[in-house]
Amino acid sequence: MGVSVTRIVKFIRKGKGVIVAQSRNVYNYTYKEWTQFYGLSGRSVNWDGIINVSDFSVGDTMVINGTVSDKKSITISLYAKVTSIDTNRAIITAQSLYYIASGENGEDGNDGVDAITIDISPENILHKKATTKSTYKVNIKVYRGDTALSYGDDGFSCSGLATMVSGFSYKGSLSGNVYTYDISIEANKAPNTSIRVTIKVGNKIFTRNIKINTVADGQPGAKGDRGPALRPQAWNDCAVGYVFQSGASGEEYKDVVLYGGSYYSCIKSHTKTASNNPGSATDTNSGLWKLADNFEMVATKILLTQYALVKNLGVEAIDMKDANGNIIFQAKDGNVTCNSGTFKNITVKGNSSFEGSVKANMFYGTVRKVTPGSTYTIDPVNEPYNFYYVENPTKRTFIVLPKAANYDGLEINIFTKMPPSSSLSYRTIVKAQDNDDFYVKQNAAIVSSNIAVEKINVEYTNFKNDVVTTAPNAYIRFKCIGGAWYAISGQFTGE
Repeated sequence: MGVSVTRIVKFIRKGKGVIVAQSRNVYNYTYKEWTQFYGLSGRSVNWDGIINVSDFSVGDTMVINGTVSDKKSITISLYAKVTSIDTNRAIITAQSLYYIASGENGEDGNDGVDAITIDISPENILHKKATTKSTYKVNIKVYRGDTALSYGDDGFSCSGLATMVSGFSYKGSLSGNVYTYDISIEANKAPNTSIRVTIKVGNKIFTRNIKINTVADGQPGAKGDRGPALRPQAWNDCAVGYVFQSGASGEEYKDVVLYGGSYYSCIKSHTKTASNNPGSATDTNSGLWKLADNFEMVATKILLTQYALVKNLGVEAIDMKDANGNIIFQAKDGNVTCNSGTFKNITVKGNSSFEGSVKANMFYGTVRKVTPGSTYTIDPVNEPYNFYYVENPTKRTFIVLPKAANYDGLEINIFTKMPPSSSLSYRTIVKAQDNDDFYVKQNAAIVSSNIAVEKINVEYTNFKNDVVTTAPNAYIRFKCIGGAWYAISGQFTGE
């Protein structure tokens, strides 16, 4: 066995540092050389090749690290008091104080016994008080070295003892090499307790604590007052007499103004005069304004920019373009153009015009009920209907078509409901506007039992400045084509 050499520090010199020497030399001497020459207390030795010589002052303690050549190169540290320093030659002269040498390696011992490792997961449970039952699982595994023990191996067993509190319970169960505690906490319970677990392996007993702590939401705090809203403005936009607010208690706004190219924050509520602008003598003497902070400046720039944009919307053009530079939406010179888009719940009123094809899942118009016995002139502008209905007339009803020249392509649909007992003299009469061509086929033929059928290959007759009588309980349709009206569906006798 080797000899372990240890030296005890007997004193500490206050105000002086202990500095490790960094040397270009390797200090590897025999144990005798270290103890009888270099390490002899009080001996003065010159140490050259010190790289960090500038770190030292006279009176510092220098630590010289080396090895003992005849004792398996164990490490040794020599402590010496610095007495002089030659910075140019990197030499430090120091008086030896004491040394500390590590012990030699001992003989190999016998193989040890594999340690027991206990893994508890989780070891701490943080429970949040709840309105429903809460459950938790804690798993316990035991290892000898790297090998997991099955319950019963080497006498492996678990038992637990908990501080009994209301609403808290647990039970243990075994699955393979895992022993599990199932923990239940009833609704609205807040246990703070622990399960003291005793784990036995062989003749060794280990104890662990599984801690259960409860947290709960606090009561909602009182609603705080709404802070003042930032109110950015240009100084010149505010008239004399305007009241600036500083956002003090009870005030609704915090005013920030743009003046002379800088932003100023109101720090004392006041009324604007002709001479109390930011930077004025009145401002300086009364403490009305200060330069705005970064947040106020950024927010004011954004809000003023948005304000200017909105302010100019009435006089500036609006262009919205796609990624290729094509105009999608434009409002300019009193005209609005929209080339693409998806529109929901749109109402278009007035005499509107649509170009192109229209595709819709359902397309239908509205019905206008015409008073029986009246004369009704169709007005597509003010009363835009495409279906007109007369119900159970007791007098003749007259319907006048709109001017053909104005509504090319328009279709007019007419239906008259009449019970079988009604007089045929109560039927609906249709006419065109004065001097409009009005083409109708006299296509109704009466066969036996007064049954009307449609005659084939009948030419149109122009009822210009004349009227036609429609058949009751039949669908009648007129269409404006090339500046003239045509009856394209229905039966007519020419009456």
